[in-house]
Amino acid sequence: MRTVTRRTFLSLLVAGLLFLTGIPSLQAAAPVERSGRVTILQLNDLYDIMPVEKGKKGGLARIATLRDRIAKESPDVVLVLAGDFLSPSTMSSVFQGSQMVATLNAAGLDLATFGNHEFDFGEQVTQQRMSESRFTWVSSNVLDPTTGLPFGNAVSFVLREVGGIRVAFIGLTTPETRVLSKGGRNLKFLNPIDAAKDVVARARRTKADVIVALTHQDMADDTKLAAAVPEIDVIVGGHEHDPLDARAGKTLILKTGSDAVSLGRIDVAVTVGQGGRRVESKWELIPVTDAIPEKPSVAALVKQYEGLMTAELKQVVGATSVPLDTRNETVRVKESPIGNLIADLMREALGADVALVNGGGIRGNAVTPAGPLTRGDVLKILPFANKVVKLEVTGDALRAALENGLSQHERTAGRFPQVSGLRYAFDPKRPAGSRLTSVTVGGKPLDPAVRYSVATFEFLMGGGDGYTTLQQAKVLVAPMYGPMDSDLILERLKSGPLAPAVDGRIQVAQ
Repeated sequence: MRTVTRRTFLSLLVAGLLFLTGIPSLQAAAPVERSGRVTILQLNDLYDIMPVEKGKKGGLARIATLRDRIAKESPDVVLVLAGDFLSPSTMSSVFQGSQMVATLNAAGLDLATFGNHEFDFGEQVTQQRMSESRFTWVSSNVLDPTTGLPFGNAVSFVLREVGGIRVAFIGLTTPETRVLSKGGRNLKFLNPIDAAKDVVARARRTKADVIVALTHQDMADDTKLAAAVPEIDVIVGGHEHDPLDARAGKTLILKTGSDAVSLGRIDVAVTVGQGGRRVESKWELIPVTDAIPEKPSVAALVKQYEGLMTAELKQVVGATSVPLDTRNETVRVKESPIGNLIADLMREALGADVALVNGGGIRGNAVTPAGPLTRGDVLKILPFANKVVKLEVTGDALRAALENGLSQHERTAGRFPQVSGLRYAFDPKRPAGSRLTSVTVGGKPLDPAVRYSVATFEFLMGGGDGYTTLQQAKVLVAPMYGPMDSDLILERLKSGPLAPAVDGRIQVAQ
């Protein structure tokens, strides 16, 4: 027998190992590369189920058609909504957002996060709307303070396997909701960045390939979020009402505007392999116009709600103990009881020094008799769904705004200023631009250098009716945060009959 020495044994062992490494079937397996893609369809700040702009744009029945079309070419589709849809609108003031949930269910919404307006009717109503939803609510930073868990039936993140990849969706809402909505004050809002860091780490532990954040906060905050949590691949944003996009590092941020006038489409392709993770994203805004047919089943539901709305407008919501005069010759030329009421409610609601209402914003051109008031009566007086804003202006700018309001007095123009918190006198026979003879605010003469807070309509803030001086004003409460004009009267009616009167706050020289 041949003796095998230790050296010979080691030589044979090495040779055998070298031989085995040359056999392909015995090689160590390299990590298998895999890839996939997902298409995210995006909405944010959606206030109407019907088309807007006289039916030419938007509408959830058209969104449903687009979703179905895109799903045929790219079956791995997720439709998401980045907050603000339960309120505000005329229809939501009637149905408290239930029409939004029902129509979004029918349109195929998959996921939503909270916006500040989700709590406008109080937390119990929000929970009721959540229970009616067939879509999933995701929130990583809005908590029930008693349990420390996401509010209602929301989840902190959702992991979906679509297109061969695992996509984690998280939800973040601005903590300013506590002061922007009366229903959000009892909730606990975590710092969005801190919450995102925690939930992203948990999502990664579940082997998520892609992180998508549904957010409802300012673009500046979205940019900070992307810088602080670079693991987020896509931020589907809301809160702003104009289309916005940005790249912050490798993170895509997209906001589509409001009222579904555009549908955002984001295509995300992911490759995971030995070289790590590679994510590529591209996006587009798809115009939602009347060239897109409405999905019949969704259109039928919308029509049903429109019919119910008509019936609701006939419901009695309160009473007035005096006639309500909205005739043009009243609200557009002199102090009027209804103008005083509306301006007073606006000033009180926003805690402003003064309020400024254009007479043309008060409609109806009729005298509503004393007695019961229907919701339709209120909406005839304030039909424009004007949002009430709060601005800061100098005394000089306020005087200029009042002069503009008086500049077409002889034409019974709609710019005539109904006011609260100030008193003024004017001479309509003087040249336009110099008709004011006195102005006092809070009992003191208007100071051209003092800065005053002004509650007014969003329409005037944008320069409507010639109020261009207000376009330069500092915005203290933006339209997205302000109440709707008609809601102020509807809320006031809950405390008893209306009894508006004049008190001499506007004096016309004879």
